[in-house]
Amino acid sequence: MLHIQTQPAQAKRAELHADYIDLQILLAGEETIHDGLYNSARQCDEWHREEDYQLCDDITQRQQVTLRAGMFAVFFPGEPHKPGIQGDEPGGIKKAVVKVKACLV
Repeated sequence: MLHIQTQPAQAKRAELHADYIDLQILLAGEETIHDGLYNSARQCDEWHREEDYQLCDDITQRQQVTLRAGMFAVFFPGEPHKPGIQGDEPGGIKKAVVKVKACLV
């Protein structure tokens, strides 16, 4: 379980994974997540293969979803997502992130 403080979008970076599906479940608070389609991440760092993630500065044709307690979002391999973005003001959230090996699905 994660307890984090939401931040402005410009303070966050997008992440993506190659081998795992990310299931992000919001348990308390409210957060916005910026996301994109497969292969829409730009200006990316090198892959961290052992930890299965890559950080990126931009998502082309970015979309967003706002989660409230009890809601969840699913991100498949190659889909960039930038969680933990604040609404009007920063706030504390509690969430669970479940990683599912994509080859098991």
